[in-house]
Amino acid sequence: MTCTASRRTRPKLMRGAASVFAMLVGCSPLWATGDALACVQALTLPSAYSAFNRSIPATADVHIKVGKGGSAQSVTTDSNVRAIKLQLGAYFRERTRYSDACEGRTISFTIHYVLVGQPMDFGVSEVRLDPPDQIFVFCHRIKPTFDPMRPRDSKQAR
Repeated sequence: MTCTASRRTRPKLMRGAASVFAMLVGCSPLWATGDALACVQALTLPSAYSAFNRSIPATADVHIKVGKGGSAQSVTTDSNVRAIKLQLGAYFRERTRYSDACEGRTISFTIHYVLVGQPMDFGVSEVRLDPPDQIFVFCHRIKPTFDPMRPRDSKQAR
């Protein structure tokens, strides 16, 4: 008797499972829009500049409200470093294009500025994107400048 009953309920369970699967597949584009990259058409990744090299390591959250025509309506950054705020504002407002389908949505990225390796003579940075919303900027400290024409102490000046 249980074999007969399970044979009768199997088709109902299969239809139920199939409808749940169809619903999940149908909603998957909505899940993708929770991904910040799903709203980006062209992304210029930030780098590190000597203007805020002394403030590294640092982490900043950037929130972008997508406006009309693939532009950013507003960009807010939670960093305390003014130079980082200005740089990220320019990158995400002026140098990044967004999808028209995301107009009105707010997306977010977290940018991590990380020190690596030995100090170098000039600014060097490498950027890594970890989808969906993490950006790592790996930087080297810049060596202090040395002017061979300037005397080090008063004895050498004589």
